[in-house]
Amino acid sequence: MATMTTLCQSQVEGFEAVLTQLPRPNEVVAIDCGTQGDCQITFKCDGKLFEVILSVEAPGGSIECKYLERLHASENDEETDQIFSELTGLLAGLCQPWFKRFTAAARESVHLSSTLHDSLYLKVLKLRLCTVDGKAEVREHDALKGLHTSIPNSLCREAVGVNISTFKPSEINVMDTLKRDTVFKTLVLGSIMCVKVIGHRYSSQSVEREISSLQRISEAHLNPRPHIPTLLGLVVSEDDQQLVLGFLMEFIERGHFESDLSSLNVDSIPQTQRENWSEQIYNDLKRLHSIGICWGDAKAGNIILDKESNPWLIDFGGGYTNEWVDAHLANSEKGDLQGLQRIMKFLHVSKEWNTEV
Repeated sequence: MATMTTLCQSQVEGFEAVLTQLPRPNEVVAIDCGTQGDCQITFKCDGKLFEVILSVEAPGGSIECKYLERLHASENDEETDQIFSELTGLLAGLCQPWFKRFTAAARESVHLSSTLHDSLYLKVLKLRLCTVDGKAEVREHDALKGLHTSIPNSLCREAVGVNISTFKPSEINVMDTLKRDTVFKTLVLGSIMCVKVIGHRYSSQSVEREISSLQRISEAHLNPRPHIPTLLGLVVSEDDQQLVLGFLMEFIERGHFESDLSSLNVDSIPQTQRENWSEQIYNDLKRLHSIGICWGDAKAGNIILDKESNPWLIDFGGGYTNEWVDAHLANSEKGDLQGLQRIMKFLHVSKEWNTEV
């Protein structure tokens, strides 16, 4: 028979003291660094944002100035990534006192947001990196003290150019977070839909491209219909319906395979199943190309499987991923076909189709 152990007050207080000393989990959600301007790195911790500025007006020879000089002089992506890795590691440590001061004492206090509004309009603290007595410190921004409500990234509705239903974030109930605060399973007017927002991670150009592509696919009335989610509506700002924050699309109910194609143990899948997937993906790409639409970021990670194990192409925001599509072929039919070739290789399928690049 199980017994229940009751902790005395001193034990509880001791446990809470240990928790207080532990580093607060956090993640980098955005890096904004111009070629000659300020650099801003945004961390997220317990549902709050912490924006750390490195100002170009920092004194010469200061730690923040030296980081900016290195970033502005960087000659390639690998060097830049190394500098950002070093810098974010430094800032994550220096921000711990701020994380602990402005977030809940325990992770258990974090609960799922009830509406999309709660996930988009987060509280933000403005900070700055500075050098004090030769050492790096993170201090509160002089002109913007305390927590403020963040404004999510948006794009002009006129630029989107589609005439479909619009919904405010407060009208969208969040059921689950599918991808790092940008893709959600939601309930809208009694129907389950998928929502993708610009948030604090994606660029507005990426979401604009995806909305445009999905709308063009819908208007083409392709037969048979490709396995691509249908565009259902736009998410607009609470205060200005001319500002688009994201879009709603058909929610694809997963079946036996709950993750994307890249996460599967390919060797455990029957050869005929893998060949069928490859053929379906190839045929859907052909239909897209017939109406002048490119997938953009062709890779196994952008393919999900429904309840009938049909592969669906997702993420039409463009771009490319190393090892799947070469940079010079990004956002082109040749890039899609190269990605398809590598998807087939990943699936161990050697069946011949016209996938020449």
